[in-house]
Amino acid sequence: MTKFYYAFFLFLLGISFQNIAAQDTIRLTNPSFEGLPGNGLTPKGWRDCGLNGESPPDIQPGGGFNVRTPPFEGVTYLGMVCRDNMTNEQVCQKLIRNWSRVNVIDLA
Repeated sequence: MTKFYYAFFLFLLGISFQNIAAQDTIRLTNPSFEGLPGNGLTPKGWRDCGLNGESPPDIQPGGGFNVRTPPFEGVTYLGMVCRDNMTNEQVCQKLIRNWSRVNVIDLA
């Protein structure tokens, strides 16, 4: 009977490792938000997901508001604001399998 439990344990362990190894890589379009600098522009491959009536994000540096911070990677980056009326600017992108993910990004 001990051999049965040992074999069953190894079977369950193998299944759990298979699930870990089966994770997919999520590929984003234009992950570094490259585009022509400008005020109220959304980079190619992304769309404005903010509230209606609120301003879209900006492509920086050089997109207005005297922003001169250089990008960490590439030529441009996305500038977004949080407003005192509890709204903010947002961008989104449809994922291939409609997954929802949280991504870590560089903030300045």
